Amino acid sequence: MRTSEQIKAEIEEKLGFFPPFFKPAQQNPKILENLWQQTCSTYLDNPLPTLFKEKLFAYLSRYCRVPYCIVCHSCSLYALGINATEVLALLESPLPLAEIEINSHFRVLANATDNLISLSLNSAIEASLIYCSAFVFLGKDVSGYYQTKLGQILGSENYQYLVILIAYIKTCHAWMEAHPKVAYEYAADKRVQDYLALLLNEEPNLAGFFGQYQVQVRCESQNQLEHLADIAKRNQDKAMLRVKAIEVANQELKSEIVDYKQALDALAKTKEALRESEERFRSAFDYAAIGMALVAPNGTWLKVNRAICEIVGYSEQELLATNFQAITHPEDLGVDLHYARQLLSGEIRTCQLEKRYFHKLGHIVWILLSVSLVRDSHGDPLYFIAQIQDITARKQAVDALRESEERWQLALRGNNDGIWDWNVKTNQAFFSARWKEMLGYKEHEIADHLDEWTSRAHPDDIDWVKQVIQDHFAKKTPFYISEHRVLCKDGTYKWILDRGQALWDEAGKPVRMVGSFTDITHRKQAEAALQQANAQLKASVDYLEQRNREIALFAEMSDIFQACLTVEEACRAIATLMPQLFPKITGAVFLNNAPQNLFTAVTTWGSVSLTSHNFFAPDDCWALRRGRSHFVDDTCSGLHCQHINYNLLPAESLCIPMMAQGEALGMLYLSSPESGQLTQVKQQLAIAVAERISLSLANVKLRETLRDQSVRDPLTELFNRRYMVESLELELYRCDRQQQPLAIIMLDIDYFKRFNDTFGHKAGDLVLQKLAQVLQNSIRQSDIACRYGGEEFTLILPETTPEVAYQRAEQLRQEVKQLKVQHDRQLLGEITLSLGIACFPEHGSTPEELLRAADTALYRAKTEARDRVAFVRS
Repeated sequence: MRTSEQIKAEIEEKLGFFPPFFKPAQQNPKILENLWQQTCSTYLDNPLPTLFKEKLFAYLSRYCRVPYCIVCHSCSLYALGINATEVLALLESPLPLAEIEINSHFRVLANATDNLISLSLNSAIEASLIYCSAFVFLGKDVSGYYQTKLGQILGSENYQYLVILIAYIKTCHAWMEAHPKVAYEYAADKRVQDYLALLLNEEPNLAGFFGQYQVQVRCESQNQLEHLADIAKRNQDKAMLRVKAIEVANQELKSEIVDYKQALDALAKTKEALRESEERFRSAFDYAAIGMALVAPNGTWLKVNRAICEIVGYSEQELLATNFQAITHPEDLGVDLHYARQLLSGEIRTCQLEKRYFHKLGHIVWILLSVSLVRDSHGDPLYFIAQIQDITARKQAVDALRESEERWQLALRGNNDGIWDWNVKTNQAFFSARWKEMLGYKEHEIADHLDEWTSRAHPDDIDWVKQVIQDHFAKKTPFYISEHRVLCKDGTYKWILDRGQALWDEAGKPVRMVGSFTDITHRKQAEAALQQANAQLKASVDYLEQRNREIALFAEMSDIFQACLTVEEACRAIATLMPQLFPKITGAVFLNNAPQNLFTAVTTWGSVSLTSHNFFAPDDCWALRRGRSHFVDDTCSGLHCQHINYNLLPAESLCIPMMAQGEALGMLYLSSPESGQLTQVKQQLAIAVAERISLSLANVKLRETLRDQSVRDPLTELFNRRYMVESLELELYRCDRQQQPLAIIMLDIDYFKRFNDTFGHKAGDLVLQKLAQVLQNSIRQSDIACRYGGEEFTLILPETTPEVAYQRAEQLRQEVKQLKVQHDRQLLGEITLSLGIACFPEHGSTPEELLRAADTALYRAKTEARDRVAFVRS
């Protein structure tokens, strides 16, 4: 709900000032909101002509006991071009009270139907319409005859606009009379401030009229009472004549008295039946389980039952003193009034909508509203019949269900496990995308049926798994848990930890089971390796203690790995624990550096640097090429990997690929200067350790990558400076080993500040992006393009001679010079580059030396008039 200040700001924005009329409602935002919405919908936005609305408002305000409305709206008429004399004439014009007079005005309206359709009124028609409207307003039309007649002349739509305008004027009078203190503060109204002095100066008699108009109100009220008394006297005379006629008729019809008595008896029975029917209707109305109400066309409550009072918290008297607009949420009021207009115009016969009421205590109540309109014999609207059901609990349940569904969807996306949902009655099943992915399938390749699971379960496991499910259905176990094998798309089996919970109906029969699907293949493989190791260890008592210690250390390693937050922590843990698992054995863990496709040592123990290089390509290792562990001892020394130092070959070496999700994450390397240390048992243990390390490092590296590292510049999508430095170091290492040249081109946009200053920073960003696209399209797959900083860029060109580097730099300069960049339909002008080249090994052998040399060459190009390529001076 909006605050009073927000509503006040909207009023000031639309009217140009805040009328004192709204001042009493400022302390209650709900009342202020409803009063403002009624003002907008029934007065400001009412399509009747503005001048007619103001004339009718000023004329009817003669009957308000406080001066605010008549003074303010008289000033409004003056602002609309009505001179002061005409304003006084309107206010002093008497209301026709005799039927012959009012009939003459109705004839004027009836003869001007074409004008009334568009409400393009001339003065005579307008005056007649004002008098007829006032006649209805003051309750002169006791029988409702003239209301019906006015509705027929105006048409349903215009009549409804007139009715809601008159109802609003009555509301304003009642509001001002209820707050007389504010009603006499009309001098604070901007309309009065701007035009009252002009009015009184032009027509001094208006001052006397405003001073005496309360006396006129009392006179008008007295005239109304006398008129009603006259009507009553005439009706009484007519009644006396009817009585005499009845007496004569009774004398003539005495012979038929028996028939009349029978007729009277029948009439009495009919009346009694009608009374009983009305009593039943009244009881059904009053004691209905849902809210029921009769509502006037202007929104006033005519009759309400107990249920609706309980729904909104108001008493019957409180509701009957107001209208439905007062308790309707402002956001729903427009739709509500739209349906009301459609019902009144006959466009629809009934309507149903969900809307909000304000409870007396201030909270919101959601209701389902069904409305129909009752009309009289002439087809004119009498009242609305409304049925009101409290649906707050249902709405809250829907909201809670939506929140639960959102949490469920978040859990599905965030959980690395597969999720399944089985309808036990129909065997329909939901399998999450992750469930299907675990088995190697795409989303559309698995149907929503339980057979998709049972057909893939291992034949040796399916009967046992079904028995576990039945035990859970019989409530022998609190949860369903099983470990079994499931067939993958590639023909292999994965070990799965399957867990679930069933739901039962009132009869105790299972209707649904929901669970998760966890890949435990690596764990099973590790368990198998440990079981095999234990089986071998049991053969000898001498090995028992050592094997148990290894298992304990392995378990400790697993726990520590799970607690590691970074790759560095995991590497320190490996370096600490591996010597305990493999005493007298040196080793290292190598991880795949994907961009350069090189395996790099991330942790070592012992003297591994003497037996293996710190960097090597995957083709340099037999284990990585074969996808399995590679053991070499004295019997097959010719099969050593190329990454091993041939100047000091170990007696034994073991390379184990560390796989994660089918890719080589790294390699575990173990070596010993003594034969007999890497036994078959040790090799099996190393394989299990490698699997555990690969799984742990993969998880840690994934978290670390997502959390800490970004290698792309967000604007140009080129590699950033950090990545450039790392890549340059690796490329230098590779080129040095292979005795290949390497070139660096450092380039800078000439007068780049001009683009920012002349066309704005967006244009400068566009120039950087276009240059980045040219660089990406101009380099080889082995080249590396980076944004060095600001408008400076760097190209790393492996296996490139100085001559070729110069040709490529010159070609790039020419291509950029031909580039046409347009921003906001305006060409940004010619773009030129200054480029500096440094080469390995001529200008340096380290990244720092080469970058410094390239920067020096770039500076030389800048000082030599720019738009050129330069080498660093030797």
